[in-house]
Formats: sequence, structure tokens, C-alpha cells
Amino acid sequence: MPYRTIQCDPEIALDYNGVKVYRTYEDDDIEKPERFVFSLDPRITDSAEMGAFDVRLLSNVPSVRRLTTDAPPAADEKLLRRTKVDLEDYLRSPAHLESTLAWTRWWDETVPAIVMDILREAIDAGHFQLCLNSFP
Repeated sequence: MPYRTIQCDPEIALDYNGVKVYRTYEDDDIEKPERFVFSLDPRITDSAEMGAFDVRLLSNVPSVRRLTTDAPPAADEKLLRRTKVDLEDYLRSPAHLESTLAWTRWWDETVPAIVMDILREAIDAGHFQLCLNSFP
């Protein structure tokens, strides 16, 4: 069956202090927005294109550390082995449900908020000024 591809503009992830940051997409697929890779140029929409940047690599921006320090605790596999807790029992336990919910909130709410904080801090610090001056 024939199909039609419609080109559309990328989502503006952040418009802050006169700087627009655009979302990029895996393989330019609007259904696959990237979580950490953005662009300052609306023509750069594929996350693999030159000019796209990964916020996790902005190591001189303080909020980047929050991506590792604010994460929920992982299941303690050593404790599970030491106490001989059956994995099936653990997977049905309230502790596992609580951990799963914490990680769901982490990825759906906390990480996007941290990413926006990273972008704002980078803009405030002037990290993108050189890039912004090079666009027509």
C-alpha cells in the first residue's frame, strides 16, 4: 500500500533567554524523540547529524551530575543472593513495585526536568554563544 511522508518542524524543546533548543529524533522519525540529544538549528533534526549535541557531554554544567546522583537506587542483587531471596518472590514484592515506580517517575518526570535545567544553565553560562553566532 502506498504511503506519504510528511515533513514537519521539530519540536522546540526549550525557548529560553532568546535561545531556541530543538528536539532531535532517531532516524528523523517524529515518533522517536531523543531524550538527551538536541540542536540549536531547526534544520538539524536527526540525532546523528553534525550539529546535534548530547546534554550529558556538557560536563562543565553542574546539573549534568544530577543525572547520576539523583537516580533511584537499583535493586541490590548481592543482597538478593546473600539472603537467598527467590527472584520470582522479589519480582512480586512491594519493594520491587516501589522500585519500578520510582524508576518510571525518574525517566518520565525527573530526567526531562534535569535536562531542561542543564540546557538553561548552559545558555546562562554562554556555552552556545559561538554556535548561535554561526547560524544565518
